[in-house]
Amino acid sequence: GIGSPRASNEANFALRCFVGAENFFAGHSDADHEALQVLVECLRDSSFHSPSVREIEQADAIIVLGEDVTNTAPRIALALRQSVRNAAKDLAEANRIPSWQDAAVRELAQDSLSPLAVFASGSTRLDDVVSIKLNVDGASLINAANALVERLSGRSPNYSHETLGTTMQSVEATYLALVGAKRPLIVSGSGAGVALMRCAANIARALSDLRSQACDLVLLPAEDNSVGHALLAAGENTLTTALAKLATGEIKRAIVIENDLFERAPTESVRAALTAAELLVIDQIETPTQRFATLTIPSATFNECETTKVNYEGRAQLSFQVGEGSEAAKPVEKWLNVEASAHSDSLIARCAAEANDFARLGECLPNPTGLIAGLKVPRQSHRYSGRTAMNADKNVHEGKQPVDDNSVMSFSMEGMLTQKDSSLLATAWAPRWNSNQAISKFQAEVNGELKQGHAGVHLIARSNKGSPYNTEQLITMDGPFEIRLVMQIFGSDSLSSHSAAIQKRMCDAYLSLCPSDAREMGVVNGDLVSIGGDENGSTEDGATLPLYIRKETPVGVALVYAGSSALGARINPHDLPQYASLAPSKAVYDAIQSRLGLTNLVVNDAAAGAH
Repeated sequence: GIGSPRASNEANFALRCFVGAENFFAGHSDADHEALQVLVECLRDSSFHSPSVREIEQADAIIVLGEDVTNTAPRIALALRQSVRNAAKDLAEANRIPSWQDAAVRELAQDSLSPLAVFASGSTRLDDVVSIKLNVDGASLINAANALVERLSGRSPNYSHETLGTTMQSVEATYLALVGAKRPLIVSGSGAGVALMRCAANIARALSDLRSQACDLVLLPAEDNSVGHALLAAGENTLTTALAKLATGEIKRAIVIENDLFERAPTESVRAALTAAELLVIDQIETPTQRFATLTIPSATFNECETTKVNYEGRAQLSFQVGEGSEAAKPVEKWLNVEASAHSDSLIARCAAEANDFARLGECLPNPTGLIAGLKVPRQSHRYSGRTAMNADKNVHEGKQPVDDNSVMSFSMEGMLTQKDSSLLATAWAPRWNSNQAISKFQAEVNGELKQGHAGVHLIARSNKGSPYNTEQLITMDGPFEIRLVMQIFGSDSLSSHSAAIQKRMCDAYLSLCPSDAREMGVVNGDLVSIGGDENGSTEDGATLPLYIRKETPVGVALVYAGSSALGARINPHDLPQYASLAPSKAVYDAIQSRLGLTNLVVNDAAAGAH
């Protein structure tokens, strides 16, 4: 069985029960698997604290290491933008100006911002609020991070004499910002790569030792349930191991849930494995993996079932089913029909009892004793109208409302709205309050926290104190250009990219160079560039992509956006080498990719004529 980081805990656990824990393999790439091992190790480490989004907004000095947060975790990026205003709020408090008086606070603060350092390869959407920016290649990023660790540990000299804008000057400025802060924060993620995630952990550990208290560390996973999926899969059960066993015939049958393996591993490895095996795929969307399936079964989407997922904090959170789904598309656990899968509560209880680190998962569930007279909480408001008219073309008599035996909520407007328990708040309503402003009746204060609100449960206990990671670089340079992957808000997510509204904002796969590298190669915007190939577009390990010149791309670096498979406009990033030669290509660009173009690409360093 091959799980998925976009599938729920219940779906992955049901598959693990169906095939046995020893036959349950990770459904993310080997690079993501290694990155998630680091993330989970840091969640267990008492040297660190993983802050919530609200706590991120309170940070007063931040370093973002290698991660383009706006494109990989937009809500976290908004929290970072809020955090740089803390300097203005401190000024306002000192001058007795209330923080809600926004115009006065901004007028007083002018350009005063809390320090935000971004160490990255290329521009990010946070560059307009950064105080310190280091824009270099991947190897130099690791060197800079290691230098910062040495500075925090007191093993290196003061770098303040270095020339403004150099790596060591950026390191020194970041050091001064972090040691002078009350709530410093370190941010990285799987998009930056496992090496930089280890560097981020080392920086946070050095700060923790310096301050003799836990340091805030945020390591961002690639997908919404990457952490939960990683907790259920054994460390040695990688995707490469599963594909090798399938290709050699050691395993003859496989079940893949809610996953496209061609987005997780090199194309030839996946094709060889799936060709040799009998395959069952359970998914909500059509993927290239399904072309190799003996049987494909439709699964319910996240809004058609009650599920739990685990976020970057190790916090398990419950999501309720929104509406009645189709009988033809069931949750994965219902198709597999393992013991206790008939009811979500029962399967969650079994997962809590049997899976390591999931003992507190049952605390996510609502308390049924809080229901009034045993009546369920209606999903529809009592002002919901037109129910009879919606089906009048079939029958003028109103039929029986669908029954939900899997939840404390009902699919109708019958039932009893909760008056206090905001953890079961389907509709904001209170006596004499008929608008959405009734939400204030469920808050501790206006715009404050929800009363009785359920924010989820932290599953992982910080029970040990680790040691610094070895970040020594072992790089084999097979070409003059470093290939670094970049993400897009609209298109990089495999599920949302199937939405028509999202597709209107998506763009083609592309390759980016800085202006000087483009001139030296003799190419301009829109020309095709071959990665690891020749001018005829022949590539053994690589691809041919249109060029998009970006002014902030470091010299010697090629930024590659892989595109989206939802419209077929995607290359497999796992087919790309880490370093490669580039050459102008005379090949004809794939027509299906040109449907999107690059007009929807939003960057802040586009060269003239880039679109």
